[in-house]
Amino acid sequence: MSILFAGHAHNAYAFNVYRDAGAGAFDGDELQRFVAAAPLLRAALLPQLDWLHPAATGQRVEQAEGRLAERAPALSPREREVAARIACGMSNDGIAADLGVAPATVLTLRKRAYAKVGLHSRLQLLWLLR
Repeated sequence: MSILFAGHAHNAYAFNVYRDAGAGAFDGDELQRFVAAAPLLRAALLPQLDWLHPAATGQRVEQAEGRLAERAPALSPREREVAARIACGMSNDGIAADLGVAPATVLTLRKRAYAKVGLHSRLQLLWLLR
């Protein structure tokens, strides 16, 4: 079952619920409960999904850069830019496009930043920024 709802700026989101084939299809009562819960799901999820909007991503990157400046002052400005975008969930190719550099440059900057701060993964970077 899918519940589709409109977001902001021409975005649409789907909330999908799956059931094991052995359990059979959803019955009418279950469908009505999902329909009744849809506005609550939308109200709960939409604020979280708004963080995916490009303007919100820029805001998150800015916040992450600020935290990195405080918690990892040894990073160069470019290493900080890359690390902040990694922490915000951007891919290496996305970071390269955003910063106007080659993907190989992103990998090099990531390796340098991780080495300076003693990190080995994105998860550790996220813990540093908590």
